[in-house]
Amino acid sequence: QQEQSTIRINFIVEYLEQILVGTTQGLFVYENDMEQFSLQESANAVSTETLNFTAADIDKYQQLWLYIANHGLHYRSSKQDTYNHLDFKKLYDNEAIQNLDVTSMSVASAGHHIWLGTKTSGLYHISMDGNVMINVKQFKETPATAFDTAEINYLYEDNSGLLWIATDTAGVFKWNPNSINISKVGNTRALSDADFFTAHIWYLFQDKDNLIWVGTRQGLMKLDKQANKYTRAELRVNDSEIQPVIYWIDQYQDSLWMATDLGLIEYQLDTQVTTIYKNGPDGDLAQTDGGDIYGVSVIGDVLLYAINNVGVFAIDLLTKKQIDLAITENGASADQVTSPLGFVTDQDGSIWILTRTGLVNYDPESNRIIHNITAGPDALSGERVSAFYQQSENVYWVGTLGNGFNRLTINQADSSYTIEQFDYTDKMANLIVIGLLVDDTESSNLWISAHGGLYVFNIESRYLRKLNPSEGIQGLEFNEGAYLKDTSGSLYFGGVDGFNMINPNKFNQSSFNPPLRLSSYDIVCEDEGESCTEIKTMFERYAQCLLSTDACTKKIVEFPYDSVSFSLRFSALDYTIPEVNQYRYRLTDGSSSPWQELGTRNEITFSRLDSGNYELEIQGTNYVGRWSDNSLKLAFTVEKPWYLENYTLVSTLMFLMISLYFYAQNRRYKTRQQYRIERAIRKNEQNFKTVLWGSGDELWEWHLGSDTVERTNPIKHIAANKEDRIPFQDLLAIIHPEDVKLFENDMQALLQREIPYSETSFRIRSKKTDYLWVLARGRVVERNEDGTAKRVLGSLKDITALKATEDKLTLIAQAFENTKDAISVVDTNFTSIFNNKAFYDLTGLSMGEGINKQYLFSQHSNNYNMQSQVKTALQSFGKWEGEIWESRSNGEQFAMDLKIAVVEDTPEEMSNYICVFSDITYKKRSEEELVKLANIDSLTNLPNRSLFLDRLSHAIAYSKRNDAPFALLFVDLDNFKNINDTLGHTTGDKMLQTVAERLKSCVRDVDTVARLGGDEFTVILENIHNTNEVGVCANKILDKLSKPMQLDSSIELKTTSSIGIGMFPEHGLDQENILKNADLAMYSAKAKGKNNYQFFTEDMTSLAMERVSIEGKLREAIDNNELALYYQPKVYSVNCEVTGFEALVRWIHPEDGIISPAAFIPVAEETGLIIRLGAWILEEAIRQSKEWSLINPACARVAVNISAKQFMSEDLPAQIQSLLAKYDLEAKFIEIEITEGTLMENMQHTIATLQHLRDMGLSIS
Repeated sequence: QQEQSTIRINFIVEYLEQILVGTTQGLFVYENDMEQFSLQESANAVSTETLNFTAADIDKYQQLWLYIANHGLHYRSSKQDTYNHLDFKKLYDNEAIQNLDVTSMSVASAGHHIWLGTKTSGLYHISMDGNVMINVKQFKETPATAFDTAEINYLYEDNSGLLWIATDTAGVFKWNPNSINISKVGNTRALSDADFFTAHIWYLFQDKDNLIWVGTRQGLMKLDKQANKYTRAELRVNDSEIQPVIYWIDQYQDSLWMATDLGLIEYQLDTQVTTIYKNGPDGDLAQTDGGDIYGVSVIGDVLLYAINNVGVFAIDLLTKKQIDLAITENGASADQVTSPLGFVTDQDGSIWILTRTGLVNYDPESNRIIHNITAGPDALSGERVSAFYQQSENVYWVGTLGNGFNRLTINQADSSYTIEQFDYTDKMANLIVIGLLVDDTESSNLWISAHGGLYVFNIESRYLRKLNPSEGIQGLEFNEGAYLKDTSGSLYFGGVDGFNMINPNKFNQSSFNPPLRLSSYDIVCEDEGESCTEIKTMFERYAQCLLSTDACTKKIVEFPYDSVSFSLRFSALDYTIPEVNQYRYRLTDGSSSPWQELGTRNEITFSRLDSGNYELEIQGTNYVGRWSDNSLKLAFTVEKPWYLENYTLVSTLMFLMISLYFYAQNRRYKTRQQYRIERAIRKNEQNFKTVLWGSGDELWEWHLGSDTVERTNPIKHIAANKEDRIPFQDLLAIIHPEDVKLFENDMQALLQREIPYSETSFRIRSKKTDYLWVLARGRVVERNEDGTAKRVLGSLKDITALKATEDKLTLIAQAFENTKDAISVVDTNFTSIFNNKAFYDLTGLSMGEGINKQYLFSQHSNNYNMQSQVKTALQSFGKWEGEIWESRSNGEQFAMDLKIAVVEDTPEEMSNYICVFSDITYKKRSEEELVKLANIDSLTNLPNRSLFLDRLSHAIAYSKRNDAPFALLFVDLDNFKNINDTLGHTTGDKMLQTVAERLKSCVRDVDTVARLGGDEFTVILENIHNTNEVGVCANKILDKLSKPMQLDSSIELKTTSSIGIGMFPEHGLDQENILKNADLAMYSAKAKGKNNYQFFTEDMTSLAMERVSIEGKLREAIDNNELALYYQPKVYSVNCEVTGFEALVRWIHPEDGIISPAAFIPVAEETGLIIRLGAWILEEAIRQSKEWSLINPACARVAVNISAKQFMSEDLPAQIQSLLAKYDLEAKFIEIEITEGTLMENMQHTIATLQHLRDMGLSIS
């Protein structure tokens, strides 16, 4: 209905059951009841002018997003009719974003960012979290260069995060946005020096100022990460530029030392002076015949350097002279370090030397080798060590050239070590490891650069993934030594085409669960008849279901037995890098079945399966190797063969039953005949079977008629008659006297039928005159007609070792039960099986509460989340120990020192854990109290100077990393000393506590308030935006501290404060400078009348320097007698007669001339020089008064002004008394002048001193 000839439709979208149409003339809505379009009022109310709606999308929260030309982005929710404007004032240039020629948009499925496609400007990305909008055209890894001039018609971000881009002339692109988190350095748009692109990267180094230095095949490059600037460091020797191959870099003070093909090079950072030290006959270094210098390492003032195929050498960095380095191993010369490649410094200060023949750990302090690790089955996987990284205090990763990588773990207790080798031949081409770094993410991944690409190895799951070039890596070939982890946690890997900078925290290890779909299938029948056609038709219907879902278990396909084979092809729907998606399957027939790995092959074939019901489950991964939870399931049946049908089985069963009947009858006849024969034999075998019953180590038979014992296979060590038959009394004679009665009683009970058989343990004499423990068993095997025993048959077994073990176990059990440490034997789920007494004493649990229940790491424990970590350590190392907090039965928390060891049934199977712990609560509380005493001011509970300096250091580091300024406030109470001296320290302490509370109420929780000592306080205000915020806070502090303080019911005091403020980074880039400048600002505030605040200015520094200069000169002036007293007459106004004089000190400097008292008196008072100056003035005035008193006593009185500090000294009266006596002057000629302020400082001392001076005869004014 519009009058314009043409209205362009830009989009059509369905929203809240309405059809919305965006056009060049506004947003229209289709009205179903009237079958016509009308303008949507709320959207078109954005402006009074006609609006051009160019793009739209709906996010997962059902918010509608619209882009309006010249008006930017607007959005509305499903619960409101009004549109909100997305304000880019904080995100980006608002005017620029509104003027983009947007043609399409896509709101990410996660809802955190928006993609905008434009007509001529390419692709834009808006991050809602980081408040950032960027044009992705600046990244070389994006396909943006292909559509710089193409119009983007459509954008779509799929569930995996992959972005699909449709253009009008350049076709369709797919792009993984995660690749922008791997920055590639090595293109002309990033670097200012084009020569850098052709240079291989050989080494990466971060100096003390956090600059990254890059050693290349053609010289040295510098990367300033914060400034995002790359420059070439020009190395010049004798006015000529050199471009050496740089293999290794280290830093000593302000110089970089580099191992190069030209020798050892020193590059001074401040002057850019370059010096080469060559090896060989004509060089400054070791006199060797050849070999490049491959590695350097600075240790204190000594530099180690490695010469290829020669050895390790050292120079003194102070003298630049070669020094002897005689490395020893086990006291002998270690000549095996002849092929060094580089150095890595351990956290403990030792040096790891990477060589062609293994790994050497060298202690420079003792000049000896600690470890010399070579290749072998239980050692390194290869000889040449090409990469090395220390993960923790005792865990290291070692890469080899062609043999994979290794994990080295050192036992710090005895310096022994274990090595675990990793061989991923199937995933890592040629196993040439170039670099190793462990990131700081929660999963702690090991990043591996190699000849063949860049890999990420998950240490916990042992999964190795190769990064694809589309993810932004510089290429497939990396260089040895070119890897670095900087102080911020970023990773660097260099190769033949530049290097990569990786932020592991932003690198998205995709968690996308791709669906799995059947893509095609083949069915092959042995008989291509009608039945085969039916099977194919049935499977076709089933396959149609699987094309749209991942499970069709209700539709069962039936295959004839042994006549059909089929193949399935399938795909995981992750299109990021589809060729790396992996697959596996398992075929179950009612019982569990393991997964069968397929790798990247996405096809399986089945033929000649046994009959039964099957379920086939297929799984795939996403492009980072994560197995998807969405598996493809297919249910089918293989029919039974004809010979397993029911009618066949019934006929077969009947035939077998008839055959078995006839067989059984025949067998029964033969059995009866055989029984009659065997009955006669059994009687003769009875005695033999009786003997077998009592078999043991020794068989004995007691014939009661002859009272003799017949022995068979006698125990060798028993001291008995060597004959086979001995009198029974001889047997009793060698039994221990204490055990004879026991044995006789047992035999008597056996003979009298009181027991069916006997079993007795006793000691019997051995041939060595000591005793053995034996176990005797016996029973009556034959009796006389009157029932008396005739024969006793038995065995004798040596149980000496068993008895000793039993005794030891008894002792162990007693120790277990009586030890002070709690001991709990648990199963592998930490369920208690047995606990000792100390366990119940420490935990307060009863036996019913402690057995068959989990106490350690239970779901009710604060340590529940540690259970999996502890189990992993136990499985890997067989033990774990640590300090944790647990609860007693009454809920009381206590600290325990817990040690857990594994008990193994077999080397492969753990059966139990033994947990030993003790109560260390007192120790932990003491440690906490010590930490508190070391860091907290005991009076105010504020951080003390130590903790304050730590937090100031943290604030500086945080500010540098995040460009977040902060302010440092020095707060000093005015006249606090007077209050403290007058009212006492108790009152002063209460005032300081009140001041601390008021200061804390003036700042945020994230800010720091500290007490440095006395009445000095500091405040750190972090994350400030401007000085106005600091001024508001300072005014708040001045106001709060100036209000009266009710210290107790009888004391109310009022004070003020002076505040000095230093801003970071404007007023100092380190602790020392910002502290000094804030302190200067505080003194400036005091000088300007107190009760105010002052920001630091450069003038304060010059004033401070001037005061320091005056102090130094004043000390010299006092020593060199440069001061002079001038005397101002006192005239009586009535008759104009001179009645005396006032002494005035003047300073005439030999170079600066007359210096005003206003300049040097305040300095003297602050520095304490006023005491020496005052003493000199007193003596000079008394000396002069003495001379005048001899001439004209009437006008010889001299008035001397006494400073507050001089007046407060205890020896002032004695000092004056001594001077009067020295010059023989009466006290009436000296008048002492003091100020009112001096009187108020310490009233009690003032009154006592004034009284003393009056008693001496001095005048006071």
